[in-house]
Amino acid sequence: MKHAFLVIAHNEPQVLMALLRQLDATDFDVYLHIDAKAPDMQRQFAAYTPHHGGYHLLPQHLDVRWGDIAQVEVEMLLFKEAAQQGPYAYYHLLSGVDLLLKTPQQLRQIFSQHPHKEYVGYWHTPNHQRDLRRKVSRYYLFTQHLKDKGTLIHALTSPLRNGFLLLQKLTAYKRSTPPGITFAKGSNWVSITHAFCQYLLQHEPQLHPRLAHTLCPDEIFVQTLLTSSPFSGKVFDALSSDTETSSLRKIDWQRGSPYEWTPADLPELLHSPSVFARKFSSKHMQVVDAIVRHTCFQ
Repeated sequence: MKHAFLVIAHNEPQVLMALLRQLDATDFDVYLHIDAKAPDMQRQFAAYTPHHGGYHLLPQHLDVRWGDIAQVEVEMLLFKEAAQQGPYAYYHLLSGVDLLLKTPQQLRQIFSQHPHKEYVGYWHTPNHQRDLRRKVSRYYLFTQHLKDKGTLIHALTSPLRNGFLLLQKLTAYKRSTPPGITFAKGSNWVSITHAFCQYLLQHEPQLHPRLAHTLCPDEIFVQTLLTSSPFSGKVFDALSSDTETSSLRKIDWQRGSPYEWTPADLPELLHSPSVFARKFSSKHMQVVDAIVRHTCFQ
């Protein structure tokens, strides 16, 4: 039962190296994308060689920005590359600041228990549904510069984006929904089967123009295509109100955006039923090292 781990990284090389150490196991293949804005990391991880698992550093280095369609593009790039090398039982999408909370053997056992389930989290609350409608109903321009505050490009594009949003609101303009599509929202960190990965690769190009100029489309495209597909009934724990439960990820949104785990959280992490956790930081390497020891040497 082979597994592909698709990792999107742009900083925190120490944490990323710890994650790669955890994933260095038989039948585990890593596909790593390092952001265009991190040339030092590109050089560092070009020299990395695993002992037991497979390792593929993508030659493409996209400039990935929060809230922008490039988030979807890098995920699709990873899914496509891994599927071409596959098939795999599961494709696990991770960030470079994630860690495993289970040993490789435990991970294999957990995913073998429900071999046809899609581990995709949904946000069902009324607040999230309002946020979803806000993000998909209007055009958002220059999303690649949302986080460029204090720069000339942000000063130029922000008034244009906000002005166009105001115009759409005043005219009650709403973007149309493609036939057969039901928009949905959740965490972009997912674990999906080969069959659904193939479905994503086949159908995302048709949805891509509608996702462009949508705010945070990476939180929308997998859930939308899954909801609108024959795989919609295969979501693990689909009725869970906690997106982390159905995706087997432990992410704390109550204490941060998300919260960075510290050594004080180690008992909570080690006793969690989740398979993965984020977000970790090199500021707290004590908890990172402890989890690596726990998962690699049991």
